[in-house]
Amino acid sequence: MIAYDFNLLGDVFCALDAAVDAQYPCALVDTRATNSPAKFPYVNITEIDVADTVAAQTLSSAEVMNTAYYEVSVYSNAQDAPLAEARSVMKIVDKTMHLLGFRRLSCRPVTNLADNTICRLVARYELLV
Repeated sequence: MIAYDFNLLGDVFCALDAAVDAQYPCALVDTRATNSPAKFPYVNITEIDVADTVAAQTLSSAEVMNTAYYEVSVYSNAQDAPLAEARSVMKIVDKTMHLLGFRRLSCRPVTNLADNTICRLVARYELLV
């Protein structure tokens, strides 16, 4: 028996899409990664791992709980302050992920060598499912 909900990515996408769209109607939220987003701000959600939680196994080694790991990238090309816009969008993402029960593991800027006019913030989250 696997405790993992295989529609979790869809649920996370819907929640983040609604939350970001409420304050940034022109933003694009997607689950497909791209090096050149069609719209900005751009939010990419990736399920990077679902690991068995050993401490949550039954005596017969059945999975009772897993840990899901997600990565969310926020891209901005705002002319005035791309980092400020990316941080503003990431605050929305962070609040929404916490409301869904996720715990943030990290959040950091990533240098975009291909185009330094685009600012990118990357956050990683975990959730026991």
